[in-house]
Amino acid sequence: MLENLLNSISDNPAYLAVTIVLITMITYSVIKKLFKLVTLGIALFIIYCAYLLLTNQPLPNMDEIKIQLENSEEKVKGDIKTQLELGKEKITDVIEDSVLDPLKEKTETIKSNLDALQ
Repeated sequence: MLENLLNSISDNPAYLAVTIVLITMITYSVIKKLFKLVTLGIALFIIYCAYLLLTNQPLPNMDEIKIQLENSEEKVKGDIKTQLELGKEKITDVIEDSVLDPLKEKTETIKSNLDALQ
């Protein structure tokens, strides 16, 4: 289905032109929004630095920020690992309770039925 669509777009010059125009418009709008977002971020950073300077507070030290980010990264990685292990244990428990136990019961009944037939 997707191949048919791509073939029809590439075969017909009118469809190709419309597709190129749409892709150009979408790309332009995304770049425009990103530019506004970056401009807003820079403006907020400048306002924050001006506030710190006007209140005679020290500007943040980049080395301290880097150390704090590294520490929080290690903490988040550890938290994610523990949550994944807990989730894995819960999933195995659920699978054992909902799938393996009924299968074991059914195999036992089948074995008992086969033994009864012999």
